[in-house]
Amino acid sequence: KDKEAAGDFDKVLMLDSRRVGAYVYRGLCREKTGQYADVLKDYTTALSMNPKDANIHNNLAWLYVTAKDEKVKDNIKALEHAVKASEMSNEGNADILDTLAMAYFVNGKVKEAIEAEQKALKLEPENERFKGNLKKYEEVKGE
Repeated sequence: KDKEAAGDFDKVLMLDSRRVGAYVYRGLCREKTGQYADVLKDYTTALSMNPKDANIHNNLAWLYVTAKDEKVKDNIKALEHAVKASEMSNEGNADILDTLAMAYFVNGKVKEAIEAEQKALKLEPENERFKGNLKKYEEVKGE
């Protein structure tokens, strides 16, 4: 299903290579199928076309943190993009704050990770994933 969708976005981009959203959505599809190098190309292309888009910075940060490909994984770049996304969204997007927390955490900044996750939970108090992440960060801090 994700491969089919990625193929649909290939067709869109053949017709009009300026469609930023097509790169982003194709990247999301490719991410689900583990094509991390291609995802990185899609996201960086989208970002070059629209550098002020907080969601693209967030997608890149998430990719850099979670990619199961060591050639793509980059904790430093993850934090750079997560901080930009958080600033651009005025800390008003819970998913972006969650990504920021994870980027802080993988860079050994546990206190900052906890603070960012708490901000995400203020925006979405019922989010179980955020609660689980916060618990994980607090457990590490307590060790």
